[in-house]
Amino acid sequence: MPKKKNEAQGMMEKHPKSSKRRFESKFQFLMVMLTFSLNGPLALWVSEPVLEAVGIQRDSFSPWVFWPLRIFVMTPTYQLLLIVTGTILGQRQYFWPRFMKRLRWIGLFRRFE
Repeated sequence: MPKKKNEAQGMMEKHPKSSKRRFESKFQFLMVMLTFSLNGPLALWVSEPVLEAVGIQRDSFSPWVFWPLRIFVMTPTYQLLLIVTGTILGQRQYFWPRFMKRLRWIGLFRRFE
């Protein structure tokens, strides 16, 4: 006798984009969520020394200049650290295609067809 699916599983199967986010196991889901949860604070932590290395410090700039610059630096830092953190946690096969898709979206590594 087949198991009755709960409502959330049924909704995921009906959603057209759900196939892009399928996880092979609950462990993989947990590792991906752990990667995201570690990566946000790590990107914040890494972006500060990057800005200081190029001479941008919080005290020497107006908040109207400093925070957009920090966000500008933090965005690619986050993407690169997502690959590093995901690889360390064994989820490179999950994050690498998404990373390459983002690079193609901004115009890098376009496929020549």
